[in-house]
Amino acid sequence: PRDMAAGRLDIGFGFVPCKGVGGDYVDAVRMADGRVLLVAMDVAGKGMDAALVASGLHTTVHLCAAHDFALTQ
Repeated sequence: PRDMAAGRLDIGFGFVPCKGVGGDYVDAVRMADGRVLLVAMDVAGKGMDAALVASGLHTTVHLCAAHDFALTQ
């Protein structure tokens, strides 16, 4: 993700994957109400399978944040 600022909060990311692709996912998502959601996930497994699951989770998080859906139940 890109570095971002939200109010007095500055968020910088440094991320180097162990291998070419994998299931690690970090993000900061600005919510509609101005809050910032910090996300850190590690999908079990390695390689393309884990990367595809992480990609789906990235999309889910961003869609839920954009439409103000609850991310927890």
